Amino acid sequence: MYSVLNEYRFVSDSGFKYTNIPESFIHNQWKEMSSKLITTNLGDITVLFPGEQNNSAGPDFLNSIIRLPNGKILKGAVEIHVNGNDWKRHQHHLNPNYNNILLHVSLSLRNNTSSAMFEGYFNINKVTPISLSPCKNSIIKIDKLKKILYDLAEIRFLLKVNELKMQNKTELIFKIFSFLHFNRQLDDIKIIANKFIKLRSEKLSNERIIINLKNMVHSINWQGGRSPNIFQLNRIPNIVYTIEYLNMLNNLNEINLFHFLQFLKNKNSFKLAGHQFNIELYINIIIPFIMSNYNNNKFNHWKKIKSPHYGKIDKILKKWNVDIRLNIALTQGIIFLEKSYCSSRLCEDCPLFINS
Repeated sequence: MYSVLNEYRFVSDSGFKYTNIPESFIHNQWKEMSSKLITTNLGDITVLFPGEQNNSAGPDFLNSIIRLPNGKILKGAVEIHVNGNDWKRHQHHLNPNYNNILLHVSLSLRNNTSSAMFEGYFNINKVTPISLSPCKNSIIKIDKLKKILYDLAEIRFLLKVNELKMQNKTELIFKIFSFLHFNRQLDDIKIIANKFIKLRSEKLSNERIIINLKNMVHSINWQGGRSPNIFQLNRIPNIVYTIEYLNMLNNLNEINLFHFLQFLKNKNSFKLAGHQFNIELYINIIIPFIMSNYNNNKFNHWKKIKSPHYGKIDKILKKWNVDIRLNIALTQGIIFLEKSYCSSRLCEDCPLFINS
């Protein structure tokens, strides 16, 4: 089967739940479905026109046009969900606006019980499941584990790319400043980000901006009473220079981790945060930003970067009874797995357990 999502190797089509995937991501993929095939309960149908996105109450897309296997062409509304059972969870079955839906599309094969004329799903490449439970200290085949983690890491990467695509310049600056992690007080961090925007509009140099922001931190009445320590304050120059780096991307011939680190090293007016924080900015902001703005797929960069040491990741690997050399992609795959399944105790839906 063919689908625009196939190239993303999203997650297993064997039925486990899709968590932490926003519907907006699927909406963006649906917009690119023109002339693509999609699997339905009637067989493969061709999407001739994905339709017009509906920003009001009712179905997600209007005036969509599809061609059935027998050649018949139909026009109507399309509703999109992450999981098929979201139709009832969102109470569409009680809403007359959804009585005449042409096509209901989801990422899940299970529980597609809408009142739509056809049920469709994105036919996504399978993730090979592991036959034994890693959480029971069973022996795990490393190659299968790594494949699953790489697939999950690619999901996480594309979600980061999609998030940046949807943000305007101000939202992007807020996102970058959130990496300050000042006592997790996002409201106070937004105050600092807004101050940065104001100072930059006044054409101040980055060095003057950094001094102003550091002074401002001391004047904030921090929620909880704990102001950032000196090590956290050292993150401010890294944040400001990262924004400068993003503004330079059009003029750079080569973009890689070494180049970014060298760029920061040359900014020697202030003491900077350490190597691990710079990697965090590079993998979470710079690489996804490049793909979101220049359509240059940099996911393989995650595979090439050695992962910093994280105690939490070590504990998970110990629980799995495996020993692997971690790169950023494997670490991000573990993080996605832990957040999507382990922390919510969704063991039966976890890709490590499906078809075990």
